[in-house]
Amino acid sequence: MISRSNQILQTNILKSWVIFLVIAKLSLGYDEALRWHTEMLSNYNPVLRPVRNMTSPIHVTMDASMYLLFGFDAKAETMTTAIWQVLTWKDELLHWLPEDFNGLDMVRVTQRQIWVPDVIPYNDVGLFDVNKYSDSIPLQVFSDGSVKWSRPIFLTTACPMDVQKFPYDTQICEIPFASWQYSQQELHLSCANPEMNTDMFKDHTQWELSDSACENVSRNGAREVHYVINFHRLHEFYTKTLLFPNAVLLGLSGLIFFLPTESGERIGFGITVTLSLTVNLMIVINFIPESSKTIPDVCNYLLVSILLSATSLVLSCVSLMAFYRERRRMHSNKNSTPSCDPVFDRKDSLDETGATTQDQPQTNKYFGQIRRNSSLGNLITAGKLSYDAIGKIRHLDTIIGVCYMIGSNLYSLLFFTVTLLQDDKHHH
Repeated sequence: MISRSNQILQTNILKSWVIFLVIAKLSLGYDEALRWHTEMLSNYNPVLRPVRNMTSPIHVTMDASMYLLFGFDAKAETMTTAIWQVLTWKDELLHWLPEDFNGLDMVRVTQRQIWVPDVIPYNDVGLFDVNKYSDSIPLQVFSDGSVKWSRPIFLTTACPMDVQKFPYDTQICEIPFASWQYSQQELHLSCANPEMNTDMFKDHTQWELSDSACENVSRNGAREVHYVINFHRLHEFYTKTLLFPNAVLLGLSGLIFFLPTESGERIGFGITVTLSLTVNLMIVINFIPESSKTIPDVCNYLLVSILLSATSLVLSCVSLMAFYRERRRMHSNKNSTPSCDPVFDRKDSLDETGATTQDQPQTNKYFGQIRRNSSLGNLITAGKLSYDAIGKIRHLDTIIGVCYMIGSNLYSLLFFTVTLLQDDKHHH
């Protein structure tokens, strides 16, 4: 029993010593860091470049990770992104021996305490705040003088958009970073990696990040780092909700030639289809920039669709004019078989008992009252409208309608085939 108590006592003493040593080390580490700030930064000027020889440049390497795409503004031709930026350089004035500070190898300082490079995006069109996280995110300073500055930045940069292949397009955007005031003799900026890190990138609902690259560029006496990012548009939404319905409407516009001439619905049907195709074009315009340099292929497809629909409407009007001109020619002849006149003649007839009856009129949308017993056969018998003439008109409507529907469907099929093949080739 006594042995058991002694064992528990020894264990508690050991734990107390461990806790004491940890607290002492932490306290010592804080004291050493505080002493480092006092000694190393007492005569430090964050405005001056931290080099012993003022003619020597500071070598700054930049790494970036794309982790969020907010979207594109097609009208303004801008891209809004969130990037994790990492800058590293050597500060010759912050070099120390770890044993002089009880093994202290790394300290953290704020942006305002030491010199930092003024590397900013040159094509930013938003409100880029370089000091947004100056106090909340410290910099790491190592004993060999290396400084590491990691920070998130939110950018709205200019990105001229090429919408020639919309909605099967790929946008190539460039974000150039450079020093605002230092020349390449004072600050030498270079890429840390040949491409942007995309491991943390969150998937977007309309775009996918297909490729990226980092390029070192010398321009106007300064060193620049250019990040080139390729975003491929996900086109399923536009194909299923915009282009496919347009192809269906274009195919249906050929039905105008198969509607009965007497129905009076040909013109209304053709105008409705043409207006629907025009609405589709107006919807596409909202997704593309207002530029005359590049007209998207889909706009050309929609314009041709509207032109084809309008052509079918014109041809249908010509067919209607030919049909009713023959009917008016028949009605103008009053000398042959008046009892068979369907429009202008109203005649009483005798039934089997000798009583006088009057045929009940039937309303026609175009020519007033028509006898119930009037028919195309009566017209042909009366010689007012030849069967050959009306047969040729209807036969011609059928031929035009079949040719139109085949041609319009082949046109839509050709457009989708070519664009999808180009998209698949470019994407892979």
